[in-house]
Amino acid sequence: MADKIYFFRTISDGIKDRLRPLPFQTDSAGRDVITQLNVQADKRMRESYPIGTIFASEMLEDRVSGSTPFYSAGEIFPVSIKKSELLESSHCPTDQMLTEYANYLTTNKDRLDINLFQSSAVNAADPRKGKLLTLLDKFKLNPNYQLPTIETDGFWVDEETWWDLMMNIHENVNTLFKGPAGSGKTELVQLACERLKLPCHIYDMGSMYDPISDLLGVHRMTAQGSVFDYAQFTQDIQHEGVILLDELSRATPAVNNILMPCLDSRRTLRVEMAGRNDKREIPVHPKCRFVATANLGAEYVGTSELDLALRDRFDEMDIDYMPNEQEILMLMKRFKITRVDAQNIVKTASTIRSIARKGEIEFSITTRETIRAAKKVQEGWSATVAMKRAFLPRYEGTISEGSRAIVWNTILQK
Repeated sequence: MADKIYFFRTISDGIKDRLRPLPFQTDSAGRDVITQLNVQADKRMRESYPIGTIFASEMLEDRVSGSTPFYSAGEIFPVSIKKSELLESSHCPTDQMLTEYANYLTTNKDRLDINLFQSSAVNAADPRKGKLLTLLDKFKLNPNYQLPTIETDGFWVDEETWWDLMMNIHENVNTLFKGPAGSGKTELVQLACERLKLPCHIYDMGSMYDPISDLLGVHRMTAQGSVFDYAQFTQDIQHEGVILLDELSRATPAVNNILMPCLDSRRTLRVEMAGRNDKREIPVHPKCRFVATANLGAEYVGTSELDLALRDRFDEMDIDYMPNEQEILMLMKRFKITRVDAQNIVKTASTIRSIARKGEIEFSITTRETIRAAKKVQEGWSATVAMKRAFLPRYEGTISEGSRAIVWNTILQK
């Protein structure tokens, strides 16, 4: 009898068919199995059965090709296919595999969409044949909308956040992402727009010292006299796409009054300062969506609590730094550095983030800084020097006193 049984499911990422681990499993060392990693297994067996088939194996090993991590499974057997529908008798799973699979479904019934794991539901076109598909089902089944992964996108986001954002954009729901700087909010929105094939127009709200001219326009003198020159924002909102209001928490209060009628049922932009013969009320296109990001908290200089009336016009979502293991894999994937170096960078950053949360230093380390450090390692610097160059400039003091000393000592203890 095998010590442990592992389960995998075939999926299509729009390019090729892949085998991925099912969620809520641990390996022989007690570590969580990473569902985003591909699994190397018998290709002929995988391709003999429809997309969505669940396979079982007695083996799961960590492997790396170049700097790309993946899993390797032993022999795999379809456990979601009825015995009478198996193509060959040699494909029949063991009794232990079938028992463990039944236990897996029972144990996780409140966390899994069981309909996607039943033998009668395995169907490449519609794994819920005979049932009414919800909007969430349709999104998950669309190969063009698949969840970003470290391997395909060099990016990680939890599934709930991804599908919530995708459906919000599709359904024209204003969305506000709140979270620490450098946690991937902007990149996430751009990825969603790429999947949905929508243009994304980014407006850096923190750099708008004169929002009236930046969002509405200005009067200019010409040979014929004064003319009103509309801002690009007035053009972008008249077309289908996504308007990304980046770092809205750094915007000046004047921005609120401009944006309010765009975000509510009025869906208009008032341009009172336009000339007598110019258009003073611009309609927002029915399929123009608004997504905003915000860094909220005392550590972010230049930010403020968003006006409650403005926040009320958004569906709010929280986003945080990716889990350590995912950040490690991301750095390895993007910069082809070793796992040891990536672990040193991420574990050090995680410790500094914990210190910042306790209020012992003024700033945290963002994913932007871990990316800078990884790039320096790729260029040839040691991890210690790379973190020194990427992390320390954020902090006041010297390497012997102040916040900089705390961070430097943390780097040395890696």
